Amino acid sequence: MNKHIKKSLQWLLGHALTVFSCVAIIVLGMSAIAYSSTVPTIIGENISTNNLTASGNLEVGGNATTIGNIVVSGDLSVTGTSSIRNAALGGVTTGSRSIEPDFTIVLFPDTQLMVKNNPAVWRAMPQWVLDNKTSQNIQAVIGLGDVTEDHTIGQFTEAKNGWNVVDATGLPYMPIIGNHDYNSLPDNLSSRDTTNWNSYFGISTFSGKSWYGGAYNNSTDNYWIKFDVGSHKYLVLALEVFPRSEVLTWAQGIIDANTDREVIIATHAYLNTDGTRILHGDSYGPDGLNVASDNDAQQMWDSLIKLNSNIILVVS
Repeated sequence: MNKHIKKSLQWLLGHALTVFSCVAIIVLGMSAIAYSSTVPTIIGENISTNNLTASGNLEVGGNATTIGNIVVSGDLSVTGTSSIRNAALGGVTTGSRSIEPDFTIVLFPDTQLMVKNNPAVWRAMPQWVLDNKTSQNIQAVIGLGDVTEDHTIGQFTEAKNGWNVVDATGLPYMPIIGNHDYNSLPDNLSSRDTTNWNSYFGISTFSGKSWYGGAYNNSTDNYWIKFDVGSHKYLVLALEVFPRSEVLTWAQGIIDANTDREVIIATHAYLNTDGTRILHGDSYGPDGLNVASDNDAQQMWDSLIKLNSNIILVVS
C-alpha cells in the first residue's frame, strides 16, 4: 500500500505471532486452561482448548475433544477419538488418539523495495523458507501484495525468481496482488489491468498443483488454495485490492462449497496502522485509489467476513 512495510493481522481466533526479520510467522494455537488436583481431572466430549496444565493425573474421555500444548505431571489417560498436540507427559494410557505438532505459516509482507533496490535481501527470504521448512514445520507461504514497486518486467522477473525458490520447497504458496502490481499508477486502479501480474503469477503458475483451487475469471487477482495439516483443513482466499462486489459474491460461493475448511482471507488492504479497518475516505482507501464504487475493509467485514464463522483469520 505504501513504500514501508506496514502490515497488521486481524485475529478472529486466539493465535500467536512471531516476527522473524522481514518474515511474519503464524504459529497456530487456541486458548489456555490449567488444572491442579490430587485426584484425576476428567475432560469430556466436544471440548477444544490449548496450553492445558494438570499437576495431577488427567483423563480425556469421549470424542471430538481437542487439546494442544498439554503438560501433565501425572498420568494421562485418553479414550475415544480425542486429539492431543504437543504433549509433555508422565505416563500415557490411550484409546484412539493422535498427537499433532504446532506448525508454521510464513507471510511475506510488501517485498517491493527489496525486489527493486536490494534483491539480495529479497532472495534471502524464500531461501530462509527452504532452509527452515523442516525445523519450523512450515506448511504454507502467503504473500501480502506489492510484489513489485513499479510493475516492470525486470521487477516481476526478480520477484518470480524468488517465488520459484518457494515453489521448489513443494509447499503450498500464494503470492497476492497489491496496488503497485497493477498495470497503472498505484493510486489509480480503476482499469483493474493486471496484465503483467498474470503473465508472471497467473493460473499457469499453479498448473499441476493439487492444492490449487481455482480463480475468478481465470485471473489470479482473486484465487484460492487449500491444504491440510493433521486434522485441520484450511482454505486460503486471495482477494484483490478493495474487492469488487462480484468478487465478494464469488468468494462466498467458494466458502459455501467448502464448509468443512477453516478459511484465511489474504488481501493487500484491510487494516490501517492503528488497527482500524480501512474506510473509503482513509489515506489509502478505495476513494484515493480511484475505485470508490468497490468495497472498503468495513464493507468486506459486513458482507463477507463476519457472516462466515469458519473464517478464522484475515492477513493483509
